[in-house]
Formats: sequence, structure tokens, C-alpha cells
Amino acid sequence: MSEWRRPLEIADHEMREFISELSMIEREKQYLLPSFHLAQEIFGWVPPVAVEKIADFLRVPLSEVYATLTAYSELRIAPDEKDYWFICTGVACEMKGAQNIVQQLADADEFKVRDIDCQFLCSLAPVCVDDSGGLHGRVEVSELISGIRESQTGGE
Repeated sequence: MSEWRRPLEIADHEMREFISELSMIEREKQYLLPSFHLAQEIFGWVPPVAVEKIADFLRVPLSEVYATLTAYSELRIAPDEKDYWFICTGVACEMKGAQNIVQQLADADEFKVRDIDCQFLCSLAPVCVDDSGGLHGRVEVSELISGIRESQTGGE
């Protein structure tokens, strides 16, 4: 069974809250993005069950809902990976050495670092998303190492 179709546990109270809030949105296709943002706010990501509810509620084909969802890099289609830091690898960040940063941190085997699609903050390249979703611009390896270590120790 694919990752997308595998059932993931969602708390009943979260689902009730989501359905209640979703019902207050107008039933028009133009409300796809607000629906996604609502799901991400409640669940921390946009789970498949929420995508199906959104498609049914807005009367938009599931394939179109999924296509729209995956077109926006700020929308998460998987739960957060705890303790990971993400380096933007969009064109501007690549030009400013993002791959080099990813490689240096990955080579250290001490840090949980991955690349991520464009974060649309090109003027701040290279950009990093920390383990709590915070954005950092014009990052350098030494700053990231300090930030990651501080995060791992709880800021001690």
C-alpha cells in the first residue's frame, strides 16, 4: 500500500475540530488553500483523510485537490520529521551554496539535515528551516552547527 493511502492515526478531537472548522468555509474551489492551511494548523500537516474531506466538502476531484496541495512547498503532506533541519535547494539558494551546506552537515553524521524545495525567500539565500519550523536566512555552516547543537541540548 502506498504511503499516501496508508491509514495514519488522527486524534478524534482533532478530526472533529477540523470538520467543524471546515464546515464554516464556503463550498467553492477557490477555498482549497484556506482548507489546506486549516488542516495544517490543526494536524501540523495535511493528512490524506483531511485531503479526502476537503475534496468531498468542496466538491473538487481528489486528483485536483492533491495536485494543488503538492504544488505548494509550505504545505506538508507528511508529519514533521523531528529534529531535522532543512536547507532550501531552490535556484537562488543553490547559487549561494546550499548543496555545499547540506553536504558538509551530512558528512558530519552528527546532524539530521535534508534538502527541501524552494521556500521562496530568494533574497535571503541560502535559507534553512529549523526543527521547529523557523526560517533562517543567509545561513552559514558554522551558524547552523551552533543552532543545531543548541536545539539538541535544549538551549543549555
